[in-house]
Amino acid sequence: MLLMDKSLAADTALLAALMEGGQAADAALVQLYHQNRAQIGQLVLNNQGDEAAAKDIMQESMIALYENVRAGRFKGASKLSTYLYGIARLLWLNRLKRARLETQKLEQIQAEVAIEALPNWMLEGESKAAIQRLLSTLGQACQKVLVDNIYFGYDMRAIARRMNFSNEQVARNKKHRCLKKLKQLIQEQPELLHELTQT
Repeated sequence: MLLMDKSLAADTALLAALMEGGQAADAALVQLYHQNRAQIGQLVLNNQGDEAAAKDIMQESMIALYENVRAGRFKGASKLSTYLYGIARLLWLNRLKRARLETQKLEQIQAEVAIEALPNWMLEGESKAAIQRLLSTLGQACQKVLVDNIYFGYDMRAIARRMNFSNEQVARNKKHRCLKKLKQLIQEQPELLHELTQT
């Protein structure tokens, strides 16, 4: 009980200093920083972060805590250290989420570039085996349409005749669906893209 009273008194003094502003607020922020730096640092380091990220999150959390206290958004329902940790946790989770989305976007761009560069790969002998393995996963019809068009240079009219499609629009639609399927395959299995670009 005595420990809880001391903690409550310390928080009350820190809150008063933060509300006062100026040097008192600066001193309170320095104290809060030193008291919580290790715990928040561990939060970041234990969850895919590094020292630089830990420092950033600590600083952003301190700013958010200060602004929330000054704006009256901190209601005193928890200790200041618990509140600060909660802010840091939320900031770090948001940063991880953004990083994941950026990674997914990058993988999507890489897949699109891979599809667009497909004709160049097919012309390079070293990549031929990797391309054939990739195309074989699409099925025989897709493989034939893409190889005939990209590798052999047949136009859609010729492909329609060779594949017994009713017209060249059907061939064009088939090619579009096959490229879409190929793009999706590369997005779902980024190791295929790696294999292609490394050969």
